[in-house]
Formats: sequence, structure tokens, C-alpha cells
Amino acid sequence: MSAIFSDLPDVLDAKTLAQALSISKSGAYALMNLEDFPTLQLGARKLVTKPDLIAWMSRHIRDGGAVNDPPEEITRPDKQRHGHSRCSH
Repeated sequence: MSAIFSDLPDVLDAKTLAQALSISKSGAYALMNLEDFPTLQLGARKLVTKPDLIAWMSRHIRDGGAVNDPPEEITRPDKQRHGHSRCSH
């Protein structure tokens, strides 16, 4: 799995994490707020090291790939920032 992330920096912020996982930036922040996610917090910045991200993903892949109760921002890409769906009324 580490070969997949070979082009990534050693420390990822939410924007880079979002790009790497093809999720929204708010989804990356939601992921970083999960209790078991290896977030490194420096002041207001949330970061994750590449080795910690790979280890976290490997644990979840071995567990069937499921993240326990992931936030809706991660599982529902059709949700906008404030929780409103993108449908017209």
C-alpha cells in the first residue's frame, strides 16, 4: 500500500489527505476527528504522518475495510457543507 502514496509528502494536512483519498476537504477533517485516526494536532492545524495513515488504513482493510460509524461527511458525498442535500425542491 505504501507504493500508492509514494508521491505524497511525509506529513499531510486536510487538503492533501482529501486529494490522496479522493474525498472532500470536510470529509478529510471528519476523518481526522475520528477517535482512532492518528491525527497530530499542532495548534489549530490537524496533520497525519504518511506512515501513520498507511498503518491506520492497513488496520481497517484487515478489519474488512469498514470504519466504525464514519461521519456522514465521509460516507455521503452528496451532502453539502451544512448538511443539506444537493436536490432541488
